[in-house]
Amino acid sequence: MDNLRIWDISDPNFIQSGVEGILGDGGSYCIIRNCEIYDIGLERMSMADHAIYIGYSAHHWTIDSNRLYNIPGGAIQISGAPTYGSDSVVTNNVVSDSMMGISLMGTKRTVVSNNTLVNNWYNDIYIDYSTQNCIIQNNIFYNTLPTDHMVRVEDRENMTTKEIGIQPAIFGIFNSEAHSNTIRYNLYHYQNFDPAVRCLTEQGINGRFIDIAVYSAMFDDNTFQANINADPKFVSLTDFRLQAGSPAINSGIRDEMPGFDYEGKTRTNPDIGAFAYAGGSDGGVTPSPVITGGSSAGSSAAAITLPGKTPGGSVTLSGDRKTITI
Repeated sequence: MDNLRIWDISDPNFIQSGVEGILGDGGSYCIIRNCEIYDIGLERMSMADHAIYIGYSAHHWTIDSNRLYNIPGGAIQISGAPTYGSDSVVTNNVVSDSMMGISLMGTKRTVVSNNTLVNNWYNDIYIDYSTQNCIIQNNIFYNTLPTDHMVRVEDRENMTTKEIGIQPAIFGIFNSEAHSNTIRYNLYHYQNFDPAVRCLTEQGINGRFIDIAVYSAMFDDNTFQANINADPKFVSLTDFRLQAGSPAINSGIRDEMPGFDYEGKTRTNPDIGAFAYAGGSDGGVTPSPVITGGSSAGSSAAAITLPGKTPGGSVTLSGDRKTITI
């Protein structure tokens, strides 16, 4: 499934199940890439509504470089017995303005790498059931929602919807059987809320929010390593590419890193997030060449230099008498 645009799928009936943009029920070794999925389930606003749901006997799915937003449940949910969508890869996705960004509910050995999650209002990453041996790395979790932000959700008891306040958390870890997962080299910036883990009641902390660093020190069931609390310095609030000087540049890990980014650019450095930094060491600015000496007719030798570059090496010129390509 490639280059699909899916939107405005809903069911007005207050039923137990939800609706999906793409449902992977039983299929395996499938790919969802370069799709835009949004406004799913907006009539009843159920947490059972998803952009992409993979589960049941499905396994080995690749979910890559998709733009997902305005989803009242988990934008990407990997769940469902007996195989729970295990051995899947979730990379380079941009997920925003949803209840949960990526939900892992029982999956095993799934890799979640180099995604950018923005302004999701409950959890960016939700981990439940027997999710084990998964790797969550090189992701950006970014939230600028105000503390008085309200969202509309399903009120199934009264067969309607209602507005509630929000308290977003980067991670939600809700089951003691969710263990042996590695959470590493992620970058997070919560502007108006504390960067926290929403914890399960059975850990004796009554579902409280705990700072990520404190949580990782309290519990050793999941490994937290080298996560960074810093502003990623996006180009803008609608352009999630990285500016020069972003702490996400070259700060990730190469293991399990996708070879390409959201835009299809080759990843040469372990940048964090869906977008590889395009500027190299020059802050994204390529200087114009300066041609000195020679003849305008092009028959004499000329020196070609790039400002700020050390002289040396060689370039190959090609073209005709009217144009030259460097």
